[in-house]
Formats: sequence, structure tokens, C-alpha cells
Amino acid sequence: MNLFNMSSDLRRVLDLWVVLTFFKLLLFHSYKSTDFEVHRNWMALTYELPLKDWYFEKTSIWTLDYPPFFAYFEYLLSLPAAYFDRDMVKVSNLYYSEKSVIFYQRATVILSDLFFLYGCIKYFRVQGKTDMVRLVFSYASAAFMILDNIHFQYNSMMYGLLLVSLAYIKEGSYFKSALVYAVLLNFKHIFLYFAPCFGIIYLKVAVFKHQSICRRLFSFIGLALQTIIVFGLSFGPFIYTGYQEGEKEGVIKQLAQIGSRLFPFTRGLVHHYWAANAWAGYVFYNKYLVNIYNYINNQSKELSCVFEVDQAHTLDEYKQWTLIATLAFLLPLILSMFKHLNKQTFCFYLAATNFIVFNFGFHVHEKAILMTVIPLTLDTHSHSTVWQKTRLLLLKTVAVWTLLPLLIDPKETLVKHMILVIDTILTMKVYLKLEFGKSWVLKGIVTVVLGLICMIQVWQVVYVQMIKHMHEGWMHRYQDMVPTVAMAVNQIIFLEMMYVGIVRPKSITQEAKWKRD
Repeated sequence: MNLFNMSSDLRRVLDLWVVLTFFKLLLFHSYKSTDFEVHRNWMALTYELPLKDWYFEKTSIWTLDYPPFFAYFEYLLSLPAAYFDRDMVKVSNLYYSEKSVIFYQRATVILSDLFFLYGCIKYFRVQGKTDMVRLVFSYASAAFMILDNIHFQYNSMMYGLLLVSLAYIKEGSYFKSALVYAVLLNFKHIFLYFAPCFGIIYLKVAVFKHQSICRRLFSFIGLALQTIIVFGLSFGPFIYTGYQEGEKEGVIKQLAQIGSRLFPFTRGLVHHYWAANAWAGYVFYNKYLVNIYNYINNQSKELSCVFEVDQAHTLDEYKQWTLIATLAFLLPLILSMFKHLNKQTFCFYLAATNFIVFNFGFHVHEKAILMTVIPLTLDTHSHSTVWQKTRLLLLKTVAVWTLLPLLIDPKETLVKHMILVIDTILTMKVYLKLEFGKSWVLKGIVTVVLGLICMIQVWQVVYVQMIKHMHEGWMHRYQDMVPTVAMAVNQIIFLEMMYVGIVRPKSITQEAKWKRD
């Protein structure tokens, strides 16, 4: 299959890659987050230690907690790293931060970003022609620019795999899609959030489409077998080393240790920097509103904005709350998907499924909202309804905004605000071509949300940063305010998507049919 018309598409994509790569190179001296040490440590332990010790190593607090394929990826990165700087891949060299480390790691992000570029090309290539506007808009992602190229992570690479899997669904190649999705799960297990959608569509269109029971059984076995093979390649080496250590007991020990790292339920309800979900509202209420009320009513002698969330209730109680709230919305959505899910409605249901887990999940990270934003971006374009465009604009802008507090160094102030402003304008005017017309209510909502974001950021820059000189207490208030305001916006969009997905699913089908026609 030719991915490009060599005379036009290839040149445009190369131009795009060169321009963005040049900009990313300029960010090499940006804010250095703790994630540099996280991934340096993972490179070091995979390089120095035998495989059987990878998930047991705890010299650093940043222990390996990604699935095996990502661990192998870190090992591959460690091989040239040792050539550039041998000290970089020593486990004992905690917080080693020479320029060679920073430059090498930032360069690996740019190279791994090619997976995302390939995913964009494959997804937006339709009937021999590439939708360049949507490709450029998706690849030049403000969120990935902040998360990967400034803060430092490898998110875009894994979303590239997701786009490849979604592209195969568009093509009707469901076995290839399932294979890539299985690989993706073994790179980052957070994509388990999507499992209900992928599982149902594979059953509906790859298994139950056949009239013959034998054909159905053969298709199901084929899907199961290739998934088992992928997981075998991922976990097999650890099972083998565990068996060598102590046969059955050694295998159980290895798998139990990996499981405890991948699913650390001993952590708190919320992350240190809250995700903009329902639990942000719960913590904000208890941390600020309850204390203010007690102070006003003389129940406390001083105003103390302190709330120890993990001391208010036990972890088991929080786990029960998150499970009940998640299932309360997820089960009706799954029932709706059995009837209405197809390759035209797939991206909407993908976004809705993740939104539920993001909104009510246990110890969710702020970046998980991108698993809702990206499928909605694929599902929304210049011909969508005004509300669909407004939904994407609000959700995407708020998602990027909630990433700004991750960049706490004042020298990134101009860059991060330029990224947010430019991305918002391009989303509204170029990608969506949003015109409100007589929809004055939607225009009012967008104006209020964008105005509120501007006021909070001006307050942060002028008062917190310039007057208070990044005082820790005021920085915490800012970092609490952003996800709380974002949470309020997200709840409106969440409830609307649940209404559409559960109560009025036919509207999704009709919209998908209109887009297809």
C-alpha cells in the first residue's frame, strides 16, 4: 500500500516533520521534570540487572511500573546510552543529570515520535489521499508538545500504536487491529480503559458476523490465539526466569510482583496534582469549602486549608466508591455499545468509555483525559454539528490548560502560554471552523470558560509568580484551582456524552451515517 503521493503528500509530511523537529530541538533546555530520572533509572536497571530483577529493583523510588514491552524498549534505549555516557546507565547514579542525559533522552522522544507520525499518516490516508489538515493538526499536538518534549515522557509513541489499531478498524482489518491493540496494552496498561470498546467491536464484526458456528468459533480462537502470543512474548521471559528460580512458586512470585507494580492500589485516591475529575471536586470541597465554613462559623480558630484525603476514609472505602461509580455509568454504556457500536461510532464510544474511568477511577493521572480528547478529535471535524465542535474545543482546551501547572519553571511561562493560545485559536478557526451563528448559549459558555482560564493564568503569572515569587503555598492553591475549574467544565461535557451514549445512542448512529454518506 502506498502511503503517499510522492509528489505532494511526502513532501508536505517531511516539511511538517522538519519544522516541528526544529521547534522541539529548541526545547532541549526546557524545564527538567522528575520523569527524566524515572526513565534514566529504568534504562539503568534494564541495562545492569538480569531480567528477573527488573520488577524487584527498588534502589530508586522510581521503580519500574510499566508492562514488559516498555521495559524492553527502555533496554534498547540503554544500549546506545551506555555508548554516549556510561554513567547514565548505572543504577546507583541516582539523579544523574549531566547534559548528555538530558540531550540523549530528549532526542529519543523525537525519534520515538515517528511512531505517532506513522499512525497519523495511516489513519488519515483515505482512498489514496491524505487529509493533510487533520494530519497536521493531530501530529502538531499541543498536549504532546508539553508532556513529551518539555515535561518529558513517551506518550506520542503509544498513541501512534493506538492510531494504527484504529486505522485497521476503519479498513475492516479487525485481526490486525486486535494484534496492534494487544501490543499497545503491553507497552502501557492504561489503555485497558478501552478494552470494552475493542472487545465488543471485535466480537460483533469479526466473530458474530459469520452465520456458521464453526466460522465464529474459528474467528474467536484466532483472535484469542494471537492475543495470547503477544502476551506470551511480553511476559514469557519473566515466566521462564521465574520457573528457573523456583518452578511454579517462582513463576507466581514474578507475575505477582509485576502485577503489584502495574496496579499499585496502595496509592491514594488522587494524584499529588489532581486530575480534573469528580474526585477533584470532592477534595476541593473538603480542603477549602469545609474549612472556610468552619472558620466563618467559629468552629475553628484559624483558616487552615488542609485536608488529608487518605486519612478521611480508608483506601478500601475509596476503592469501593470508585468501583461503584465507574460501573454505574460503564454498564449501561456497554449495553448500548452491544447494539450501536460499529466502526463509524467507534471513536465516540472509545472517548465515552475512557471518560467514565477517568472521571471516577482510582488514582488517575491528569494526562489520562487525552484518551478522551484524541478519539473525539478523530471523530469531530469542520462538518460536525456546532455542539460537537464546541464539545471538542472546550474539552481539548481545558485538557491542555491542566497540563500547564506541570511546568513550574518561570522560564517556560511564555512558551507554555503561547502553545495554549495558538492551539486554541487553530482548533477553533482552522480545524473546526467553528461559527456559533444563533447558538448564543454555546458562544456564552465558550466565552466564560476561556475568560476564566485567562483570568486564572494572569493571576498566576502576575501575583503568584511575580509578586509572591512562586511561594509554595500560593503555588499549591493555583495547582488546586486549575483542576477544580477544569473539573466543572468536564462534568458538563461528561453528562452530555453519557446522555447521548446511553439515552440517545441513535443520534450517534445518525451522525455517523451522515458523515459516511
